[in-house]
Amino acid sequence: MDYIGIKDNKSEIVIKKSRFIAYAYAIDGEEDAQSKLAFLRKKYYDSTHVCYAYIADEKGDLVKFSDDGEPGGTAGQPILEVLRKSGLKKVLVAVVRYFGGTLLGAGGLVRAYSQSASDALRTAEKIRYSVRDLYSVSLDFSVYKKISPKIERAFSVEKVGYTDVVTVEFSAAKGTNVDEIMSEFTLGKVGARRLGEIVKGEKYEQAF
Repeated sequence: MDYIGIKDNKSEIVIKKSRFIAYAYAIDGEEDAQSKLAFLRKKYYDSTHVCYAYIADEKGDLVKFSDDGEPGGTAGQPILEVLRKSGLKKVLVAVVRYFGGTLLGAGGLVRAYSQSASDALRTAEKIRYSVRDLYSVSLDFSVYKKISPKIERAFSVEKVGYTDVVTVEFSAAKGTNVDEIMSEFTLGKVGARRLGEIVKGEKYEQAF
């Protein structure tokens, strides 16, 4: 399943002397999210709160958030709402707070955590991830030399190995009729073997 993720990012704001340090992480499941949260809690052991929300899967079903001691509904849920509205998946947003001595009130906290999450996500580089089928084909060198430009145009070449033959691993978008294309390239003499799937990421320009 295709989805939009991010590269790790950090931002910081100060509101009435309270510091809000926001981290946006690309995550690979809930265990990875919890590992990153443990790292932040250790790094900022003297902070007042480490509030967070994450969407840990491509579909948006694995969701968790925490206020970490802030009044209920003022931190984790606002962070999650920003994350959901962004459309991003497999992302953790954690906001570290150092209390500055002035109470912000429930509304102030919601705005502060929302802004922190928004800033971290807005300024992060976005990545479009797509699941592609991975194939392998073995060719005589003379054949490879002749059709390699066609293979590079039709597919995404992942790896080329040279022994007594040339072995090319390439990926194709789901639904691509690889057998038909390779048959055309080799006049029906060589077929490709499906190896499985591969996840590919490319930079994605998204208004946020």
